[in-house]
Amino acid sequence: MWFLRRIFRISWTEKKTNEEVLPLAGTERSPLRLIRKRQMEFFGHINRHDGLEKLMLHGKMEGRRARGRQRQTFLDSLSRFINIANESLSKLAIYSDRLKTERLGNP
Repeated sequence: MWFLRRIFRISWTEKKTNEEVLPLAGTERSPLRLIRKRQMEFFGHINRHDGLEKLMLHGKMEGRRARGRQRQTFLDSLSRFINIANESLSKLAIYSDRLKTERLGNP
Protein backbone atom coordinates (compact mmCIF):
# COMPACT_ATOMS: atom_id res chain seq x y z
CA MET A 1 0.00 0.00 0.00
CA TRP A 2 3.02 2.28 0.14
CA PHE A 3 2.58 3.21 -3.53
CA LEU A 4 -1.00 4.38 -2.94
CA ARG A 5 0.12 6.42 0.04
CA ARG A 6 2.76 8.02 -2.13
CA ILE A 7 0.33 8.76 -4.97
CA PHE A 8 -2.15 10.43 -2.61
CA ARG A 9 0.64 12.12 -0.64
CA ILE A 10 -0.37 10.61 2.67
CA SER A 11 2.32 11.16 5.25
CA TRP A 12 3.31 8.41 7.64
CA THR A 13 2.44 10.75 10.51
CA GLU A 14 -1.24 10.72 9.50
CA LYS A 15 -1.56 7.13 10.80
CA LYS A 16 -4.14 6.07 8.20
CA THR A 17 -4.91 2.37 7.90
CA ASN A 18 -4.90 0.43 4.64
CA GLU A 19 -8.69 0.20 4.83
CA GLU A 20 -8.85 4.01 4.79
CA VAL A 21 -6.41 4.31 1.87
CA LEU A 22 -8.03 1.72 -0.44
CA PRO A 23 -11.35 3.59 -0.95
CA LEU A 24 -9.40 6.67 -2.03
CA ALA A 25 -8.06 4.66 -4.97
CA GLY A 26 -11.46 3.13 -5.69
CA THR A 27 -10.25 -0.43 -5.08
CA GLU A 28 -10.75 -3.07 -2.47
CA ARG A 29 -8.70 -5.95 -1.21
CA SER A 30 -9.69 -9.29 -2.70
CA PRO A 31 -8.49 -12.25 -0.62
CA LEU A 32 -9.80 -14.82 -3.12
CA ARG A 33 -7.80 -13.29 -5.97
CA LEU A 34 -4.66 -13.35 -3.82
CA ILE A 35 -5.24 -17.01 -2.91
CA ARG A 36 -5.74 -18.03 -6.55
CA LYS A 37 -2.60 -16.15 -7.60
CA ARG A 38 -0.52 -17.92 -4.97
CA GLN A 39 -2.01 -21.29 -5.90
CA MET A 40 -0.96 -20.72 -9.51
CA GLU A 41 2.55 -19.73 -8.42
CA PHE A 42 2.79 -22.86 -6.27
CA PHE A 43 1.59 -25.05 -9.14
CA GLY A 44 4.18 -23.56 -11.46
CA HIS A 45 6.92 -24.09 -8.88
CA ILE A 46 6.04 -27.75 -8.31
CA ASN A 47 5.47 -28.46 -12.01
CA ARG A 48 8.93 -27.19 -13.00
CA HIS A 49 10.72 -29.76 -10.84
CA ASP A 50 10.75 -33.53 -11.18
CA GLY A 51 10.15 -35.24 -7.89
CA LEU A 52 7.74 -36.78 -5.46
CA GLU A 53 5.75 -33.55 -5.14
CA LYS A 54 5.04 -33.47 -8.86
CA LEU A 55 4.00 -37.13 -8.88
CA MET A 56 1.62 -36.55 -5.99
CA LEU A 57 0.20 -33.41 -7.56
CA HIS A 58 -0.60 -35.21 -10.80
CA GLY A 59 -1.92 -38.28 -8.94
CA LYS A 60 0.45 -40.78 -10.48
CA MET A 61 1.24 -42.64 -7.28
CA GLU A 62 0.84 -46.39 -7.03
CA GLY A 63 -1.81 -47.87 -4.82
CA ARG A 64 -5.55 -48.03 -4.46
CA ARG A 65 -7.91 -45.14 -4.08
CA ALA A 66 -10.49 -44.92 -1.34
CA ARG A 67 -14.06 -46.05 -1.88
CA GLY A 68 -16.87 -43.62 -2.46
CA ARG A 69 -16.87 -40.19 -3.98
CA GLN A 70 -13.44 -39.07 -5.06
CA ARG A 71 -11.97 -36.09 -3.28
CA GLN A 72 -11.50 -32.90 -5.20
CA THR A 73 -7.84 -32.54 -6.04
CA PHE A 74 -5.73 -29.41 -6.20
CA LEU A 75 -5.54 -29.73 -9.98
CA ASP A 76 -9.32 -30.02 -10.26
CA SER A 77 -9.84 -26.76 -8.41
CA LEU A 78 -7.20 -24.98 -10.51
CA SER A 79 -8.57 -26.27 -13.80
CA ARG A 80 -12.08 -25.20 -12.83
CA PHE A 81 -10.80 -21.72 -11.91
CA ILE A 82 -8.96 -21.27 -15.24
CA ASN A 83 -11.45 -23.27 -17.37
CA ILE A 84 -8.72 -25.53 -18.74
CA ALA A 85 -8.55 -29.34 -18.66
CA ASN A 86 -6.16 -30.96 -16.16
CA GLU A 87 -3.92 -32.30 -18.92
CA SER A 88 -3.50 -28.85 -20.42
CA LEU A 89 -2.41 -27.28 -17.12
CA SER A 90 1.03 -28.90 -17.16
CA LYS A 91 1.51 -27.98 -20.83
CA LEU A 92 0.57 -24.41 -20.01
CA ALA A 93 3.12 -24.30 -17.18
CA ILE A 94 5.85 -25.65 -19.47
CA TYR A 95 4.95 -23.15 -22.18
CA SER A 96 4.98 -20.23 -19.75
CA ASP A 97 8.43 -21.35 -18.56
CA ARG A 98 9.70 -21.19 -22.14
CA LEU A 99 8.25 -17.73 -22.58
CA LYS A 100 9.93 -16.50 -19.40
CA THR A 101 13.32 -17.86 -20.44
CA GLU A 102 12.98 -16.31 -23.90
CA ARG A 103 12.09 -12.94 -22.39
CA LEU A 104 14.96 -13.02 -19.91
CA GLY A 105 17.43 -14.43 -22.42
CA ASN A 106 18.46 -17.35 -20.22
CA PRO A 107 19.29 -20.70 -21.88
